[in-house]
Amino acid sequence: PAGTNLINALTTPDNLVIRPQTIFSASGVVGGPFTQNNWSITLTNTGATSLPWSVGGAAPWLTVSANNGTLAANDSTNLTLQLLNAEILPAASHVALLLVTNEMLSRVQAVSVQLAVGQSIVVNGGFETGDFTAWTLVGDTVVGNLVFNVVATENDFPGLVHSGNFGAFLGQGGYLATLTQNLPTTSNQLYQFSCWLNNPASGSGQQFNASWDGTNLINLVNPPTFAWTNFQFLVTASGTNTALQFAERNDPNYFGFDDVSVIPVPPVRFQSVAVSGGDLQLEWNALAGLKYEVQSTTNLAPANWQSLVNLTAATNTASFTETNLLNGAEQKFYRLVLQP
Repeated sequence: PAGTNLINALTTPDNLVIRPQTIFSASGVVGGPFTQNNWSITLTNTGATSLPWSVGGAAPWLTVSANNGTLAANDSTNLTLQLLNAEILPAASHVALLLVTNEMLSRVQAVSVQLAVGQSIVVNGGFETGDFTAWTLVGDTVVGNLVFNVVATENDFPGLVHSGNFGAFLGQGGYLATLTQNLPTTSNQLYQFSCWLNNPASGSGQQFNASWDGTNLINLVNPPTFAWTNFQFLVTASGTNTALQFAERNDPNYFGFDDVSVIPVPPVRFQSVAVSGGDLQLEWNALAGLKYEVQSTTNLAPANWQSLVNLTAATNTASFTETNLLNGAEQKFYRLVLQP
């Protein structure tokens, strides 16, 4: 047949083996730092003859220690994948797909690196998988004709979804159920925790609790009826793994629960300073929705800080310009404060 060469190529085993076979990932704030900066993969030639290989498709923010080479029979080599100037990336989910080619067979394998910049580190925070994927539920789901804890749609329970197609129905009866996710965090990094909750009907036997690394953030006991409400807190990670846990009980009805996020907050510091004429412009990386204050003083001993502006960041960068800077002061100091 005309496709003999293709058939032979497809049926020939690929002697180029890549380990580990996984998707590499890291996360961090705009401007860094990131939870991980480099990764290693091993290329192994399991064949009896030498094998040429190449790597292509690296993103501008990722480097590879070698782009090509030749492996002797039964030989291996290690490649290092390293972030490059990732600090300048905008807030987004960035993906690099490295194409590793066995040049003998023109056979291509992919190595994926995902970098989440300024994104929530909670997986499936909106329950858009249609279930509790990435969460650990300790409690009941459906027992007989009773629904306790499930992920559902508006068609199932009107008003259950805050955004998207799915929301969580939390209605454990008789005791506290827990919903937990262990998050990859950076030690001493500041994060913004946020979730949306509603309570369609009030009554006794209702409790909702949220905790960060064992510290209570929310503690509601027999609350009144309330519509969708956003709970936000600034929290700090004490290590590289942080437990985010929700505990709930709702004997008479259920809580609607949706849109859980934990977003790293950029370091509170000025990123650039520019002078134009008598004006001074200060710019910094920010988290949209957070409130910042710029203060100044002409003397640090003792410091007498004066507020220049209070603003809420609209995007992931914010700035302030002080006009007529040359007003007789020989020196002036500035600082940036994140408001609670």
